[in-house]
Formats: sequence, structure tokens, C-alpha cells
Amino acid sequence: MKKINYISNLALIAFLFIGINSFAQTSKKNADGLKQFDELSQFTELLSSTGVLETLNGSQEYTILAPVNSSFESLAKEKYNNLPNSKNKLRDIASYHILKGAFSTEALMKKAQEAGGRFAVETLYGEVVYISESNGTLVIVDHLGRAAKVQEADIKTSNGIVFMLDSILLPAR
Repeated sequence: MKKINYISNLALIAFLFIGINSFAQTSKKNADGLKQFDELSQFTELLSSTGVLETLNGSQEYTILAPVNSSFESLAKEKYNNLPNSKNKLRDIASYHILKGAFSTEALMKKAQEAGGRFAVETLYGEVVYISESNGTLVIVDHLGRAAKVQEADIKTSNGIVFMLDSILLPAR
């Protein structure tokens, strides 16, 4: 009887350890979720230097539209030679990449289809971006009509979802 109790206790401990370990692995806040990807280091630095990163570690859910590092380089090829050096303008750009609420690809595509192909959603900055679907790919469009394609989607964090974009979105200046 003692042997059965001992085995049962060992099994319970193992079960709890596995459960706690898997919870710890999936409970990364948005900021920690971003830091694990080298290709998002410039965007993570932008969020950090503007104070937006701390906002993402709260209890509210967010969808982060995170441009990959190469998108910062390609911005120089457009009419924007550099990102503005004003901390307030940089905070505006960082906040423009964040949606309140956690939205999956499936939910966004369904809403785009229901809206006739395109719908507007407000960003943390307070301006809208437009979300549409093109040949099975989510496309995010800023107020200038610049389209950013989702390269990788549905990266789950404990308080939201991260989408990797191929371009930087710019709010109205």
C-alpha cells in the first residue's frame, strides 16, 4: 500500500512539474515574446526607448504588428530617410503598431471577409489601420496607403498575439 501511495505521489509531482513548466513557457508577456526574435530587435528597441514596452507588460491584451529589422532598412528607400528623432514622434510610430485586444489571423480574415474585404481597426495611438486579406495573406495598410504584409502570424504571448510585418506603418504626422 505504501508503494502505491509513493508511486501516486511521484506521479502527482511529475504532473504538477510538467504543468507548471509548460505554463511558464507559454506565459511570456508581449514584451518577452518580442525579445525572443532576433529579427524584431530594432522594433523591440523602438518600443523600449519610447516607454511603450512597459505598457505591453500589463494585464490588457494586445495585438502587436511588429515590423522585422529589414523593414527599417527599406524605409530609407522611401521618402523617409530616417525615423524622426523626437521621442514623442517615435512613441507615436511604436503605438501605431499596437491594437487593443488579441486578434488571431482567423478572426481578422473572417472580419475582413464580412466587411467586404477590408475593415478599419483603431491602434493604441488612436488612429486606424486597415486590415484586408489578399490571396490568403493578411495585409495591414496605414493612412498613406502603404501596405505591410504579415510574414509570420499568431505568435502567442500570455497577453496577446504578435504578427511580424514586412514594412513599417506610419501614422499621420
